[in-house]
Amino acid sequence: MNAPNLPPDLRDAVLLRLDALPDEDRLCHGDFHPGNVLLTVRGPIVIDWMTAKHGNPIADVARTLMLLTIDTPPSILERTIVKFARDAFVETYLEYYFKSRPGNRDQVETWKPIIAAARLNERIDGEREALIGMIRAGLKG
Repeated sequence: MNAPNLPPDLRDAVLLRLDALPDEDRLCHGDFHPGNVLLTVRGPIVIDWMTAKHGNPIADVARTLMLLTIDTPPSILERTIVKFARDAFVETYLEYYFKSRPGNRDQVETWKPIIAAARLNERIDGEREALIGMIRAGLKG
């Protein structure tokens, strides 16, 4: 993992965590969020498979949660409304995901600091501090 924006102590801890996690060889979307789901008369269709890879599907779930929670709207009212909607969406997503697939929320939490560290390499303006916070919080848990 090449994470130049990640302090060395966090990088080492993230790499240790990653080494301890199980490898899998499943199809992962890599950018699954509501904007990549089209609702059609035949049902929902997932689009934008350009970042698809093979790996652990729980890591893909952790990335989805990170994508849903990383952005913070500017006003208090917007933050409150968005947080409520995101929380409801996340709960529904996780409930349905784990009804159809093996795994649990604790496994997702284990992947979160790794996914946040990987996101640092994408160098998205304004996300660095939030990602560092996610990494620190995830490594404590």
